[in-house]
Amino acid sequence: MSQRREVDRVLLRAFRMNPYDVLDLTQDADDKSIQKAYRKKSLLIHPDKMADDQARAEEAFDLLKKSLDHLLDADRRKLLDETVVSARCLALRELGLPMTLTPEEIELEKVPGGRLDQLAPSFDDRIKIFVKDIVLDEELKKRKYVLFCSEKMWTSGAYTIRCRAVQQKQEAEIDAAKQREEAETERKRRAEMDTAWEESREDRVQGWRSFQRGTKRKKKGPTVLG
Repeated sequence: MSQRREVDRVLLRAFRMNPYDVLDLTQDADDKSIQKAYRKKSLLIHPDKMADDQARAEEAFDLLKKSLDHLLDADRRKLLDETVVSARCLALRELGLPMTLTPEEIELEKVPGGRLDQLAPSFDDRIKIFVKDIVLDEELKKRKYVLFCSEKMWTSGAYTIRCRAVQQKQEAEIDAAKQREEAETERKRRAEMDTAWEESREDRVQGWRSFQRGTKRKKKGPTVLG
């Protein structure tokens, strides 16, 4: 297999979110087979060997490494295997075959004359197609959920901001009302003082006049008899 053909296979034909497809392996591959496939393919398309197409080689090389890590992670591989099993059931149902067929029975159906012989696309390719559909559907759900959560958080944040703005407005209105009340109280107090001052004006005038008269009498002094 040429280097360029392998790079094209990884980048253009393989489904990048299916590590089995990227490494061109089946679900029954063990860890040793997985590592062997990775070494063979990574050496073939190593970027140092493809100076004329290094960027694409680096991208394909990176996908091979990510696929290797995925399949060697027991938990992640278990989830992928469950997806493959679901895809296999869908492919069997599409062909009108029992979804309870075991992998061994399926292999027997692939022999010449079997119900899975000479299919177009092949049964294995049908599984890959369904794996892709399932993975993309799950990815779409995740993205919608993330978007929903983001919108929810934004809405919640916006609601909080609006509530805070309303609260601040109410507090400002209360402060303004309090200031108006205090100003009105002060105005009334001054008005009452002014009224009291005016009402007592005549008394003050009379008192002042009396004071003035008393002062004049004192200035005349005693009469001297001669």
